[in-house]
Amino acid sequence: MSREYEIIMRSSGIIAGIPVISGTRIPIENLVEALKAGRGIEGFLTDYPMITEVQITNLLVLALELVVDRRERLMDSSGPEATLP
Repeated sequence: MSREYEIIMRSSGIIAGIPVISGTRIPIENLVEALKAGRGIEGFLTDYPMITEVQITNLLVLALELVVDRRERLMDSSGPEATLP
């Protein structure tokens, strides 16, 4: 099982298949929206005390890994002059 699937869960039986933090029914998008709104990680953890800081850290590390991987694949296929979307 990949690391992604240890951190994120997606099932048609849980919130219509929206990706959630594994072991919860809390959509990943709730974390993104909290960060976007300036609530920060502490604010998110206050709203969802069943989530741990380690889970949030793992989600953010995974997001970074996915962004870096995508950037590298784009650069490999487009050359050094490519721009990212």
